[in-house]
Amino acid sequence: MVWLLGAIPMGAGGAGKSFADPELPMEDSAYGQVAKVLEPVFEPAGFGDWHMAGALMTGFVAKETVVSSIVASYNMDPEAAGDAEDNGDDLGELPDLLASTFTQTAGEGYQGLAAIAFLVFVLAYTPCLATVAEQARLIGGKRTTIAVGAQLVIAWALAVGIFQIGKLFL
Repeated sequence: MVWLLGAIPMGAGGAGKSFADPELPMEDSAYGQVAKVLEPVFEPAGFGDWHMAGALMTGFVAKETVVSSIVASYNMDPEAAGDAEDNGDDLGELPDLLASTFTQTAGEGYQGLAAIAFLVFVLAYTPCLATVAEQARLIGGKRTTIAVGAQLVIAWALAVGIFQIGKLFL
């Protein structure tokens, strides 16, 4: 999903680029443009950045894709990052990129709090599309829609609450 949406040029930087152009910045792809639309939704939680919003989009399909989507959105090699993690090696520039992103979205001194809010959101929102499909089969489409909506609202409220209340104490 990340590759497909990341290969479709959109936005100002995508002008004149063809499908799957290696020079296309992820930010100017369909993936980046859709994720940018979601940025304002997550600003009160401290992680209103397209990298994070895009990772949450893919996490809706399968939560295990959140980390690899973040890596891909920074145009890093996911296999190299995965190998480094498996071997206990340094993850290169990824920690610095994430710290910079959270500092930009949350403000100086609040980046750790924004990261915690992001992790809580990831843990609390809809498990994955397969779970949603099974819920729909068991309890019906209407109840599943209500359940998914409630999960998203609760996850957002928890993340915003953690970030906003945490800011009062830091």
